[in-house]
Amino acid sequence: MELTQNNLQAPLVILSNFSDSALKQGWSQAEVETVISEASQGDYMKLIRTLRTYTFL
Repeated sequence: MELTQNNLQAPLVILSNFSDSALKQGWSQAEVETVISEASQGDYMKLIRTLRTYTFL
């Protein structure tokens, strides 16, 4: 995949949406930060797998 400005920002948008939604659903800031930290410790697929582990799609 060719990296462009748009797909470089995609993980940030996904994490921002996750954070906003989780906080609205009553997650604590610490819980959100834990998931974001784990999701950010790898490639794009690691991010997606981590968020799927903690959320219902």
